[in-house]
Amino acid sequence: MCGNLCSLRGKHSASIERSHGRAVIYIMKVLWTYLKPYRWWIMLALALADIAQILPLYDPVLFGLIIDRYAFNPGNRPESELVRGVSFLLGLAIAIALAARLTMTFKDYVIRIVVQKFGMQIL
Repeated sequence: MCGNLCSLRGKHSASIERSHGRAVIYIMKVLWTYLKPYRWWIMLALALADIAQILPLYDPVLFGLIIDRYAFNPGNRPESELVRGVSFLLGLAIAIALAARLTMTFKDYVIRIVVQKFGMQIL
């Protein structure tokens, strides 16, 4: 993964790693000068990526509620209440899955806009 830097052993490997670190910092500074006009687009893309990753984490919670409340402990509830409760939680799970997918799609769109504008700026 790190190429020749990992295979080097000896007294010069630390200085090579430091110079490699400086080169990466320099490249990031140059890249940032080009991407700075699009920083809000980039922040939006990062926020959308966060949301798209967090939303699917609610699925196990919802299915756990379905199992705990309606499958293992139906109690004295009538069947209509059980069906209504399960249907609501399943509908909520579907809505969250759709929201996660739409968020990911919008994030991809924002990234494409940034790449397109960045490419036009470079040319």
